[in-house]
Amino acid sequence: MSTKPTALLSAPIKLPPGTTPWDVQDPFLFTVHHKDDFPEGNENFGPADKDFRRGRHMGADFGGKDGWNMYHGEEIPGFPQHPHRGFETITIVTNGYIDHSDSLGAAARFGMGDVQWLTAGRGIVHCEMFPLLNKDKGNPTELFQIWLNLPKSDKMVDPYFSMLWAEDVPKVRVYAESGAEDTSKRPYAQITVVGGNLPICGAPASDKPFTVPTPPPNSFAARPYSNFAVWVIEIQPGANVTIPPVTNPVQHPNKSGKPVINRNLFFYQGASLTLSDTEDEKHSLTVTPKVRIPLSYEHAVVLSNPADAKESAHVLMMQASPIGEPVVQHGPFVMNTRDEINQTFMEYRRTQFGGWKWNSDEPTHGGLEVGRFARHVDGKVEKRGWSGKVKGAWGQGSE
Repeated sequence: MSTKPTALLSAPIKLPPGTTPWDVQDPFLFTVHHKDDFPEGNENFGPADKDFRRGRHMGADFGGKDGWNMYHGEEIPGFPQHPHRGFETITIVTNGYIDHSDSLGAAARFGMGDVQWLTAGRGIVHCEMFPLLNKDKGNPTELFQIWLNLPKSDKMVDPYFSMLWAEDVPKVRVYAESGAEDTSKRPYAQITVVGGNLPICGAPASDKPFTVPTPPPNSFAARPYSNFAVWVIEIQPGANVTIPPVTNPVQHPNKSGKPVINRNLFFYQGASLTLSDTEDEKHSLTVTPKVRIPLSYEHAVVLSNPADAKESAHVLMMQASPIGEPVVQHGPFVMNTRDEINQTFMEYRRTQFGGWKWNSDEPTHGGLEVGRFARHVDGKVEKRGWSGKVKGAWGQGSE
């Protein structure tokens, strides 16, 4: 008779349908998974079908008609200009592209494995549009957006955004222990390390830590005592991977005793996933997708996808120590008290957090001739995989 894995803290919790945000734990505020089978695009990078609005709740289209949403976009799918204060967004794009524009004059086009990390701090206005760049075929898009809280001491820091380009995001591949003589032809599990240290577990084994680039300077994740990690995991049929314990957790300097660390797996796509102990496979549990799985950070757990599965199992892992402060949220503003929220509304009405100088509420950055890039507030431009020109601040002129 099997028993549950030692690492399992409670029964898996069902995830809500569609694009409804997932239930998360402190210091995370919000996680949403967008997966849209966008159609062919027109010359303005919106849907080519002139009747695309029919049957949609324009302005707040989240119904999934025809397998995709316009969200808050009017001409182009996405999220036109809107403000943030008091937290961070981590946007992981596994397929498709996002065009970012903000009230500091910065801009970016990123996707296909890129990650954007935006510290809103004292306030920023930005938009995230999903340009339909392909005119002769569909524009499938998939992404996660994670909202990570900021402690009271950092809620009013200067806004800051950084890019983790796909080529630089560490990926750890663990091959099955048996199978083809050529190891590279065996089934594998791959962990994409968005944040946190990862001891490489499984086969081949290694005890060397794997470290991702440093988070933004004022991010909660930049604090060692955050014990932060975000991993995107794919497990092919017949493969498995061990999620290791946190072997050297760091306690907050003003606290004593054993650190508290919230660790959750989100099994969002696949047929089934088996969790088991590293030493005893009888301590196991098999789950179906669309569940959150609360885990102890003190115990390892093996994630397996059956060899006869028809597809890979896809998992998002989120881990961090709680901030442990009051959270008062009103839409895109996250503070510690109601008075601070009221003050934020008054300040936003007065300053618009720097104002919106773009020529549209939902700007895009060109067609397929424009590749992945980031224009930062200081004018520095990063480009990946192309060498053309990008427009200047607020979409005016060029570099």
